[in-house]
Amino acid sequence: MTGLDRLLILWRIGLGNVRRHRGKSLVVGFILAFGTCLVVVGSALVDAVDEGMRRSITQSLTGHLQIHRADAEDELALFGDTFAGVPNLGVMTDFAQVAEVARRVPNVADVVPMGTNVAMIYTGNALDRRLEELRAALRDKDTAAQARAATRARHIVERMAGQMEEMTDVVAEDSNLVVGAALIKEGASDDFWRRFDADPMAGLEFLENKVAPQQTAQQMLGLRFLGTDPQKFAARFDRFSITRGEAIPPGARGFLFNEGYYQRFVKHRVARELDRLIEGLDEGLSIAEDATLKAKATALPTQYTRILYQLDPEVTEPLAEQLRAYLGAEGDLPTLLQALLTVDDDTARARSAWFYEHVAPHIELYRVPVGSEVTLKTATPNGYTRARTVKVYGTFTLSGLERSRIAGVYNLTDLVTFRELFGMMTEEKRAEIEQMRAEIGVKDVTRDEAEEALFGGDAALVAAPSERPTPEDAAGSPGLAELELNIELPDDAGYDPEELTRGPTPHAAVLLDDPDQQLQTALALQAAFDEAGLGLKVVGWQEAAGLMGQAVRVIRVVLYATVFILLLVALVIINNSMVMATMERIHEIGTMRAIGAQRRFITRLFLVESFALAAIAGIIGAGLGAGIIGWLSSVGIPSTSPFTDLLYSGPALHPTLAPGHVIGALALVFFFALLSTVYPARVAARIPPVQAMAEG
Repeated sequence: MTGLDRLLILWRIGLGNVRRHRGKSLVVGFILAFGTCLVVVGSALVDAVDEGMRRSITQSLTGHLQIHRADAEDELALFGDTFAGVPNLGVMTDFAQVAEVARRVPNVADVVPMGTNVAMIYTGNALDRRLEELRAALRDKDTAAQARAATRARHIVERMAGQMEEMTDVVAEDSNLVVGAALIKEGASDDFWRRFDADPMAGLEFLENKVAPQQTAQQMLGLRFLGTDPQKFAARFDRFSITRGEAIPPGARGFLFNEGYYQRFVKHRVARELDRLIEGLDEGLSIAEDATLKAKATALPTQYTRILYQLDPEVTEPLAEQLRAYLGAEGDLPTLLQALLTVDDDTARARSAWFYEHVAPHIELYRVPVGSEVTLKTATPNGYTRARTVKVYGTFTLSGLERSRIAGVYNLTDLVTFRELFGMMTEEKRAEIEQMRAEIGVKDVTRDEAEEALFGGDAALVAAPSERPTPEDAAGSPGLAELELNIELPDDAGYDPEELTRGPTPHAAVLLDDPDQQLQTALALQAAFDEAGLGLKVVGWQEAAGLMGQAVRVIRVVLYATVFILLLVALVIINNSMVMATMERIHEIGTMRAIGAQRRFITRLFLVESFALAAIAGIIGAGLGAGIIGWLSSVGIPSTSPFTDLLYSGPALHPTLAPGHVIGALALVFFFALLSTVYPARVAARIPPVQAMAEG
């Protein structure tokens, strides 16, 4: 008898035993099918979440790889430890050379220059903004605009004076408030405005320097921003899209707010607090029961002055009449606004809708409107302060990640503006400065000659070329003396788009044609940079993401561990079921041994039965798992929070089935089914036939 004949006999007997013991086979088969389904669904979900996290980070900011100087003092962490922290990465002085070397490496699609920094912007309070309008009207000699702005400013000052009168007891106990109240009272007096009409500039100076600082709602915002090539960033990061306004034009200095930041911090305080209350209600929370929402609702009525100060005199009485009709209450406008902003679970949605329909059109809904200008103030690595006024062209969002605060960390500006704020200097600017030095006759002196130049000679106090840092010195430590030369350009000055690729940059994102080849491409890039002697380091997106990258690793481990534990529990059940099913057949084993079956034959027979049962159950379980994944892929698993938006890379997770999920599940089930059968089958086969038949 050939080996094939023996195998066929084993299969016939094994399949017959599976049918004969159909009750036990159904129990064991159900468990095997469940295990297979669990592995297919679990592995597909884990891979979908892993891929979602990768897309969220790589398509929003990091790219697939990041490049920076190998001798950087800090590690690159785009989503770093603290808001104010900016890693010191040094500077790649010639981005054009870096990009040229990188693009020669296979699988590199593009290289996008980048730099990150933090800035402060001061938007002023309501009176500041009215006085700014007044100053512009005076400068333009626009009498109509001047009268309108003066009326608005006077209205605010009078409101401030009225509020101070209501705080008589508090003011009397604070000397600073006494002085402030006196200044406000003077600014609200008829006598002051008569003097203002005679000398508007003197009156404006008084209002700007003495009265406006007394308004407590000072507006200082801190933000992170990314300097880059705006056109290349928009083209290469698929999730980027303009929400309002327009993109920064080529060659123009400009700024784009992240829409999430714009809504959370730039929007009018009352409007954004109402938004947060409605968001909480949409998530199923209750103002009455949730401590955070309750605190916001309690504080909301106290913010009525933020509305009051922005209302023009001509709209106050009509708005008060509308409020009386809507609320069914009497009172002056401050009282009615407080009543409008007193909300609970039943009234919050209606009050918010009424606010946006009737109040919002009369106030500045955003402190920095799209199309206006904003001044960014930063500190260079050496502690020098830099400022640049740029136009706000619009806002942008990262599609699918609109609710994620992590994805909304960075705002956007052009790389040329970033360089100036960071303290970098291009070769063109350095040449321009040298030309200016030559034109005005600046002489170089050494430190030893400084005293003579200052007190007895005619040489200017400028260090000799040998003592000034070179571009190579500055590359590793941005912010050295030469980089700190503060050459101010007109705020509307454009630039040659070629400057984006010629100049320095702290780091750069590398986009790949095939993200699955990330490791191989990273190694090839590192080798290319080493060969070119550029002294650069290539890091993956997880490392470049900082804390967020570490969180991705932790989440991946937790997900795989969860699936493994569930699989382990299922396999223990499978093992116990197989052992019980085998040991219950000891009498049958004894009979087969008595008629001449060898132990090896018995063991093989049980393995064939387990293999056949695992094959049938595995195929059924894999088909069921594939069906579940197909259904989930079509309907999606909805995200329930901004964090799951990031995990899912959008508002819903759409897992897909890969051949590896099915093959891996079948392989695991076959392996454990056979492993669970070998031991009990060998134990049963060793029992003597007489004892086995007696036990049966």
